[in-house]
Amino acid sequence: ITFFLNGGWEQLLSRFSSPLSPPTYFWKFMIKRSEGDKWFSKCVRMRARWKCEVCDSQYDESSTGLHCSHHFGRRHKATRTEPLNCIAACYACHRKLEEDPLFHVEFFKKHIGEDVYEILAEKHRVILPKREYDERMISKHFREQFRQQQKKEAEGVQGRLDFIGYI
Repeated sequence: ITFFLNGGWEQLLSRFSSPLSPPTYFWKFMIKRSEGDKWFSKCVRMRARWKCEVCDSQYDESSTGLHCSHHFGRRHKATRTEPLNCIAACYACHRKLEEDPLFHVEFFKKHIGEDVYEILAEKHRVILPKREYDERMISKHFREQFRQQQKKEAEGVQGRLDFIGYI
C-alpha cells in the first residue's frame, strides 16, 4: 500500500512510453512468435473464414483485428500447433477469454466437446524434447496447409477449412 501512496504507481507508469508499449526489457520474457507460428495463425483464421468464433464478427484477411487465440498457451509445445487448441478471436473476445478463465474453459469445452477437451488438456502436459520441435519443418508444414486451404476456398468449398496439425 505504501508503494502506491508514495508515488510508486506513477514511477512504474513513467517507465512506459505509452500505456500500450511496455519497456524493452519486458519483451525478453514474452514467448517469441516464430515463422511457423505465423503460418499456423493464418491457418486458424482461414479455417474460420476470417470470422471471430466467439462473436461471429467478420474480418478482412489483411486485418490485424482477428487473432489466433490459444487455449493452452504457446509455451506448451505439445499443443502449440494443435488446431483444436486454437480459435480465431477478435481483439475484444480474445481479451475476454484471457481475462475470464471460467468463460475460457467453458467456451472451449462447448466449442470442441468435453471429451476432446480432456484429451487436449492431457496432451498439453506432455513435454517435448527440443529435437522433436523443428521450427523450419513446422513453418513449411503450415505454409503448405495454408496453401491447401486457399485452394479449397478457390474451388468453392463451403464451411470450415480444416487443416492438419504438426505434432
